[in-house]
Amino acid sequence: MRLTVVRRLRYASIGVGLTLAVASPTLCQGQQLARSVRITDENDEFDFARPQNRRSDDNYTQGARIGWDGVGVPGAARRLYLRADVSAATANTRRDVAAIVGVTGPASLAQPTQEGFHHLFAHARPLLGWTYQLPTEPDMAVQFTQGWYLAPPGAGARWADVVPTAHAIVGTLRTAAGAGGRLRVGFDLDHPWLVDASPRLFTAFAFIGGSGEAVARDLFLDGSTFRPSLHRDHEPLITNWERGISVRISRFGLEYRAVTQNREYPAGPATHNFGGVTLTWWTAR
Repeated sequence: MRLTVVRRLRYASIGVGLTLAVASPTLCQGQQLARSVRITDENDEFDFARPQNRRSDDNYTQGARIGWDGVGVPGAARRLYLRADVSAATANTRRDVAAIVGVTGPASLAQPTQEGFHHLFAHARPLLGWTYQLPTEPDMAVQFTQGWYLAPPGAGARWADVVPTAHAIVGTLRTAAGAGGRLRVGFDLDHPWLVDASPRLFTAFAFIGGSGEAVARDLFLDGSTFRPSLHRDHEPLITNWERGISVRISRFGLEYRAVTQNREYPAGPATHNFGGVTLTWWTAR
């Protein structure tokens, strides 16, 4: 039970994301990074491939994020979890540097978030283990991500593309490095991060992707940094793969993805499944 709770707290708090778009001077004239507002909710109840009574409701059980991509920094202060990214891109590459700060424990509001979700969907299963959550403590990390855009020449780019990625993260929150990618196949694809010169009225595609990550430290398994807490050994290599569909009509987009992740700690399940739904409104596309 304690293992489940340690992992649960990582994602139960609400996240607010901020991205600062910084276009590289090597971009062709008239190109700019796409800007959008995104709302994402992830939950193991969204693992629709399984009957409801077989969905786990443990390990990574809930995550929510509101993201805004824009130019400049809003003046209002943020509470709870905050991730601010600075991005620079060309037509073929994108680099993101993210500063992540947050808090664990009761101050994260993880417990009322999970309880509210269960109340909303009228679950009968009891919510156990909150007395074992991590203590209140600030956490932080810096993450670097590099992506590459690969697509067939000419009109082929509207039907398929692939974006390999590599990343590294260092901090009290997590210290790890990894690589992965996503393949998209569909109808009238737009560029994954640039504003298109000819905006699409309708885009639909299926995707599949995966990643592997070598982990040196994970706060939510190795325990709190500044105070005693429950802790467990983590697995040194984490892998996951995703598959899903996405549809965009003009400036509005809807995406669903299903994720399968391997064991994160020695006594954990061999795999863990969850799903995510993202609503996007592009302010510049």
